[in-house]
Amino acid sequence: MKDFAAAAMLRLVALGLRREGLVGGPLPGASAALVPLQDKRQQLAQLMQAHGPDLLLRLGLAVQDAADEPTLRALTQARSAPDLIERWQRLERYVHSRHRVLLLAGQAGGCTLRHVSLHAGEAPHAAEDLLVLGLLVGLLRRLGTPALRARLAGEADWRYQQDGWRAAPMPAATHTWELAWRASADVAAPGSEPDLAATVAAARQQLAADVAAPWTLPRLAEALQLRPRTLQRRLTDAGSSFSQLWTEVRLAQSARLLLDTREPAAQIGYLCGFADQAHFTRSFKRSTAMTPAVYRAQFAGAALAQ
Repeated sequence: MKDFAAAAMLRLVALGLRREGLVGGPLPGASAALVPLQDKRQQLAQLMQAHGPDLLLRLGLAVQDAADEPTLRALTQARSAPDLIERWQRLERYVHSRHRVLLLAGQAGGCTLRHVSLHAGEAPHAAEDLLVLGLLVGLLRRLGTPALRARLAGEADWRYQQDGWRAAPMPAATHTWELAWRASADVAAPGSEPDLAATVAAARQQLAADVAAPWTLPRLAEALQLRPRTLQRRLTDAGSSFSQLWTEVRLAQSARLLLDTREPAAQIGYLCGFADQAHFTRSFKRSTAMTPAVYRAQFAGAALAQ
């Protein structure tokens, strides 16, 4: 087992590369659980050399659009940031990972983590450190963790805040990380604090259920039985917004239709609630650096690409 790595992680790497407008390597099959460890390390090293270390951190944001496979579902059912970290640690033990994320210090509003190897003298590579940190941040973001921040130990400024990762010189040591969030949403008396993650999930589900509808913030609030200002405040506290969430849902649905159907791009844009084909093309290219046609040609199965 020690010479293999989780295939789910490489599937997220490939998805993250697509989000960055880069073409990833071969994507492990959905049924695959493990891939050779050397293959993972080689791919990460090549990415770091070609695009710099900051890319490894950004790849973790791909969990926002990742398929709902069992491993991801188990992690995203977490109720809080500490719960998510504990689930990640439990997953490492179950899959007999040679690396572990250790909790060095924890409190209500944050923690310090260290990425280590179980084998003496075999510390994780820097690319592996950065990828795991990026994945944890991506997962915490998907949970709707409020006021989420992250940095490498020793950095004075937060490298990640709600608006994303910022580029900055990388310290020599990449294995110790500091995470912070607003504590009140993690541990709240029943009824005293809104469940921000649940609000975001409910909003996303409502939008996805009728993606062709002309959604507005007031209409979504009505569907969720909330006041518009309450919904707006909760989305802001979760690090999101109506426009951001609505765009993410439409782009995720349009990407699925481009890959899985033969519907014309113009029809897909209509079905996914874009104002017109030009709006669809601009939004899709802004997110993926590719037009819908190029995206389909690059990533659709052979049968659809013909």
